[in-house]
Amino acid sequence: HLGMTSRISSAAQYIARKLKEVGILDGKSPTTIAATIIYFTIAVFRQKVSLAQISDKTGVSEGTIKASYKHLYAAKEKVIDPHWIESGEVNVALIPRN
Repeated sequence: HLGMTSRISSAAQYIARKLKEVGILDGKSPTTIAATIIYFTIAVFRQKVSLAQISDKTGVSEGTIKASYKHLYAAKEKVIDPHWIESGEVNVALIPRN
């Protein structure tokens, strides 16, 4: 419903697996985790989907997504595939802090 490409979907799934491995966002609801992963993945790949759109489609408030995003951003090196960086697909320095 957000018009994400299969590449973004695949990357979000990768990030979700890594997130679970490292225990970031443990204790958050599955819907909050999903919304945050979508927002983070969109930011990582510099796509044009707004926080408001993600909030509207997932039912998770913008504030909740932003609060969880901060935790995910702080652990970005643990959840981003190094191949994305090596290939030039992702520039960690360009990922927004919030």
